[in-house]
Amino acid sequence: MGSLCLFEENIEAIKEQFNQAIKHHYLQSYVSKVEVDNDKIRFLYAMLHNRIAKHDLDVFILSTLLVQAGLDLHDKVTLQDVHTDHLRKRRQLTVLAGDYYVALYYHLLAKSGNVPLIQKLVIRFNKLMK
Repeated sequence: MGSLCLFEENIEAIKEQFNQAIKHHYLQSYVSKVEVDNDKIRFLYAMLHNRIAKHDLDVFILSTLLVQAGLDLHDKVTLQDVHTDHLRKRRQLTVLAGDYYVALYYHLLAKSGNVPLIQKLVIRFNKLMK
């Protein structure tokens, strides 16, 4: 039972790190809230927690969540004509928010200093984006 509680505490800690990372007052006023998939965090954590160091695990999962959030926001952008400044602004900020989340992913990786992890993640994400 203790290990299950620790597992859930780690999941919640990663979720909180994600929510803190994407917190931006101005964007929150215009862009719909990004929901983090708890099952995705659980899956990544369960698959990797015995394979890589705790700090690297958090960086890996948080990076994955940030890229996914950026891609999800970009998917919400429509190409339909918008006729009001408010809708135009909302669409532009949605694109910028997606870019911002992906930039946070790069920033997080650079801060980690773990070059092999960075290389692996960048290669995987680049393949995903193609």
